[in-house]
Amino acid sequence: MNVDQWGRNIEPTAPGVELSAHSLLLEPRETYDRARAGVVQADGVIVAAYDVGRLQAALIEVENCTPEESAEWVAYNVIDSWAGPHTPVIQVDVSDRVER
Repeated sequence: MNVDQWGRNIEPTAPGVELSAHSLLLEPRETYDRARAGVVQADGVIVAAYDVGRLQAALIEVENCTPEESAEWVAYNVIDSWAGPHTPVIQVDVSDRVER
């Protein structure tokens, strides 16, 4: 079972499941929609999922941030932001991380 930073149980959805009108999306959509990774269930609530690497890449491209600035911005403004049960899930690829 996968759990997000808020302790929600994250599970995949069936193909074709759509977001509800209550689902939150990152704004501006012109910048962040390119980072959408799909739709998941977070404690039974259908929410948007974003890829952290693609979020950072979008900031680098659109806002002309450095990689360090984009990582810091995403960590503070997205990953650490709780907006209720419809808060999007941020997916992080941990396969390339090394234990220290």
